[in-house]
Amino acid sequence: MVFTLVAGKPEPKTTQVTIPVPVSKTKPTGKYIPFAGKIVNSEGYQVGETVPVVFSLYNAPTGGNIVWNSRQCLVGPEEDGSFAVTLGATNGVNFDCQSAEEIPSYLFYENTGLWLSMAINTDLEIDPRIPIATVANSQNTNTVDGYAASETASENTIPVINEYGDLVLAATLPRLKSTSLGSSLMIEGQGGVVLASSDTSNSPITLNPDGSGNLNLLFEGASPISNGFVNASNANMANGALYYGEVGNDLSGYSLLDLRSGSALTSKFSVDASGNTTLAGNLTIGAIPSAGGTPLVVDEAGRIYKESSSTKYKTNIEDFTDDYKKILKLSPSRYQYLGRQEEEIGYLAENLDRMGLKTLVVYNALGEPEGIKYDKIPIYLIPIIKEQEEKLSSLFKLLSPIVDEQTISVEGKLTATEITAQKITADLITDSKGNKVVSEARVTEIEDYLKNSVTLDIDALKAITEQMVEDSQATNLNISDLFVTGRAVTTSLSISENLTLGTDLSISNNNINTLTNPLEIQSLAQAPVNIMGGKVTIATDGKVTAPQMEVKSLTTEVITVNNSQNISGHIILEAGLTEIEVVTPKALANSLVQLTPTTSTFNNILYIKSKGEGKFTVAITQPATEPIEFDWLVIGVL
Repeated sequence: MVFTLVAGKPEPKTTQVTIPVPVSKTKPTGKYIPFAGKIVNSEGYQVGETVPVVFSLYNAPTGGNIVWNSRQCLVGPEEDGSFAVTLGATNGVNFDCQSAEEIPSYLFYENTGLWLSMAINTDLEIDPRIPIATVANSQNTNTVDGYAASETASENTIPVINEYGDLVLAATLPRLKSTSLGSSLMIEGQGGVVLASSDTSNSPITLNPDGSGNLNLLFEGASPISNGFVNASNANMANGALYYGEVGNDLSGYSLLDLRSGSALTSKFSVDASGNTTLAGNLTIGAIPSAGGTPLVVDEAGRIYKESSSTKYKTNIEDFTDDYKKILKLSPSRYQYLGRQEEEIGYLAENLDRMGLKTLVVYNALGEPEGIKYDKIPIYLIPIIKEQEEKLSSLFKLLSPIVDEQTISVEGKLTATEITAQKITADLITDSKGNKVVSEARVTEIEDYLKNSVTLDIDALKAITEQMVEDSQATNLNISDLFVTGRAVTTSLSISENLTLGTDLSISNNNINTLTNPLEIQSLAQAPVNIMGGKVTIATDGKVTAPQMEVKSLTTEVITVNNSQNISGHIILEAGLTEIEVVTPKALANSLVQLTPTTSTFNNILYIKSKGEGKFTVAITQPATEPIEFDWLVIGVL
């Protein structure tokens, strides 16, 4: 405003209103009004010295109330008396209002008009007051449809971004809401998006889709910047769970977790409502504690469960019996697992299956042997040990009356098929017919002879025994029991009953038996074995040759049929086999072989697996449950 003021009795000559505007858009809490004028004295001369001035705003042109006061300001006019101040500021060029306060914004909203007055020194205020003609317009420019802007927006105010870049919502439950049906509310950040509660507030962040709405996390990159695409971290966690979820009902038709992958999505890891966990791949366990507990087992379906022994977890309990001694025929194998270098030892599940030990075998969904229940093997061994214990107990009971450490004492008659001893003391020893054989003195003499002789000299032994038998004219040496502790040499030896070699091999009548170890014939495989005058021959490579062979059951991988003179024939592929080899000199590597099935092939395809000089191999895709018969014909050379 430009006006002329006469000290003591102000009389405006020219009045120009300057529209008040905020000095700073970032400070909407207060307003500033630039104001200019000219001070002259009552004689009309300009006042060029600093004078005290008080500026006031009224809510009425006369009377009314002071709604703002600058308090005393020191104003220094120019030589011509002109001056300029900013109302609401504490200082500026040629003015100083140290006690002044900003003009509150609400004065322009809550009042229909404002009028400015001023007093110089102790003079009266100027009259009339100067109207701020833009009050009504100012009210409109600071509101939108009556809503005012606010740095801490509450109800019915417009939020603005403050000088720190924050958009502050001070309402009790503020909500950012999209009301367009079918549209999505998108929050996008150039450097990312952060949802955070205030520091030290310990407040949660809740994502709440309505009804059957999902919470979807969509990723587009091929690999994450760090760690995974979904990360959770807490360096201060002391209890609770890093991930927690709950379903508050007793239904069972859902999964707590289901992770899928692949171009055709398949479940790789899932946990159902009952906590049953399904894993499609391998399970690797790091450190396993050594403390005792209930063992875990894997069943035929690949499920891991706790194998408890208490009856409270079992039903249909029955006694189990089997031919336990079948397990003694097992032979261990040495092998390597596919894809691994470490050598392992153990038994083969297929062998146990063939031996009838099916209760010790784990089968897969196709009924194929998959593993062995090693922990169940002692169930078969314990009955065998109990049987041996019972036999030993019976033997000890039999021997206890006559055995005293290393000495056997018998009162009366002792009858035995064979006795081996370092010393025998007896009043009379007879043969099986009751004939006197030797006296006590002769027994000692024979024992000493046997101990000190490396080679049993029959003539020397005969000279001794001729004195011990009643018939001194006997031409043959007849001994009921003969024990040789060293080496015996004889031209001809006839044994009427048993011959025992060592502690294992026994020959009696028409039988050759071993008690514990397998009977080995030609163990060095240096020459073949001929049986029945050479009609049956076992070669050093294990090949058996016989003109005709009849067997009740045959288990093999390959059968070779020798048709040395034929260009055609009839073959039976036994059940359980997948191939058979036919030997005929008419077959060549490039021969054409025709196969004609004469029985059902049980959905199998007969085909020529290989051809060579003098033989060819016929195979099927999988073992048949019944024998397959077919004719073959070698047609010629292609």
